[in-house]
Amino acid sequence: MKSMTGYGKYILEDGSGTVTAQVKSVNGRFLDVNMRVPKVLGNMDDVIRRAVSATVKRGTVDVSINYCEAAAGTKALKINLPLARAYAQAAASLKNELNIADDLGAAALLRLPEIAEAESAEFDPAAAAAMVSEAVTKAVEALDGMRVTEGQAIAADIESILARMDIARCAIQADAPRVLEENSKKIRERIKELLSGAPIDENRMLNEAAVFADKSDVNEELNRLDSHLRQFRAAMNDDQAGRKLDFLSQELLREANTIGSKCSDAGLTNHVLALKNEIEKLKEQIRNIE
Repeated sequence: MKSMTGYGKYILEDGSGTVTAQVKSVNGRFLDVNMRVPKVLGNMDDVIRRAVSATVKRGTVDVSINYCEAAAGTKALKINLPLARAYAQAAASLKNELNIADDLGAAALLRLPEIAEAESAEFDPAAAAAMVSEAVTKAVEALDGMRVTEGQAIAADIESILARMDIARCAIQADAPRVLEENSKKIRERIKELLSGAPIDENRMLNEAAVFADKSDVNEELNRLDSHLRQFRAAMNDDQAGRKLDFLSQELLREANTIGSKCSDAGLTNHVLALKNEIEKLKEQIRNIE
């Protein structure tokens, strides 16, 4: 189980420059990748999207790429030989014309304007794409590590919620027979009261009481609730479990609502409210799961 929130960063250097990739993700129903890439790198959308989607399956992901060219000291120097030759010839001419010492050595010549300049490496789109892909992949790996760690914390909290739900479910299951019997007794007494002094069809009265009791019976809902909880626990071990868990949480709430609609007993109602409260907490945590 993974969370949908996390952050990762990776810096990749080679002779041509440095690529820094930062990736952060938050909750989202689907995979939505937003990118910010320098113009010098061109259109890297497909490269970045493939690198992200290889690991991240759901969530809103923001990818920021920064690119710095290699420092001048690491680049080749380009010497303007024609200009250097012209400077040297001019210096020699001045020496002869003015009878002065010639102190224009190679080091002095290199300091003159436009004699030497750092040569920028020719931009290679394929190499740049490879660098971006590797940097984003490594950043996503760091992001994924954080998502796994947070997912473990969410799983632990969900286990606590499920344990409290089991307590509420067992309390309803233990109290339901008593409530069912009390409701059957009340309906029989009410029928007798309404028909006091009139002939009573005992069989019909029992049938009517049985129909009412059946409408108040929550055993079927409790069985489905138990089944959904077992499925929920099993699904927690699946990859990309978020959507399945979201569906099961809706089914859990549906059963809880049905039980609540059948309950007129104050004690049972309190247990149902406790159950629904835990389901809402469960749904809140599921929103964070990939």
